[in-house]
Amino acid sequence: MATTGSILSNLNPSAGQSIRVNAGNTGWEAYTPGGGSSRPTQLGQYIGGNFYDVGLEASAANLASSYTVAADRMELIPFRPQVSLAIDQVGLIVTTTGGNAKVIIYSSDSNGWPDALIKETGNLSMGTAGPTYVSEAWSYTFNANTKYWIGFRSSAAGALRAVAQAWMPNLGRQNPATSTTDGFGALRRTLAYATAAPSTWTFTSTDLAAGVVTTANVLFRAA
Repeated sequence: MATTGSILSNLNPSAGQSIRVNAGNTGWEAYTPGGGSSRPTQLGQYIGGNFYDVGLEASAANLASSYTVAADRMELIPFRPQVSLAIDQVGLIVTTTGGNAKVIIYSSDSNGWPDALIKETGNLSMGTAGPTYVSEAWSYTFNANTKYWIGFRSSAAGALRAVAQAWMPNLGRQNPATSTTDGFGALRRTLAYATAAPSTWTFTSTDLAAGVVTTANVLFRAA
């Protein structure tokens, strides 16, 4: 009897319900609608030359208009492609000009939190509205069913195209009985922009940013 393969079905659980899904060799995990960047997506092969994003290939309707950034801010959200994704370009979309930004990518440790720094890009200028990409040649392959943490750093106030709230991850909540705005949607730290991103993240609970309902949407171009 075969023990491998895929079964696909149109499952539409109601809000608050969840499904147990098998993510390859990583065991069974919960999938909750609106669960953001850890939810399964992109079942087919990525097409070279097309752009994909950390919001998990959300359509234009699923992208928030903008996300205001601040000086010396760095944020991360999880990203897990279902099939391998080779990229040859990475960038952001500027909606309000100001300063520079960088994209940062981390692996995950055994507990699922950010671990080793994979890439900190050079500066992406936020001086002009619209897409901005790293200038250095760089390529990378995200492995299928592997969790990464991807985000940005910003040098000054400005705004970037954002991931819509419905596509943000659910990283827990402080006290749902008293507030509907204290959920953790991203990891956030303050670090001088001129200082290199930490080579190892070493997660602490203070990284959890309460009330963060969106974050900058990172773009990838498939190789």
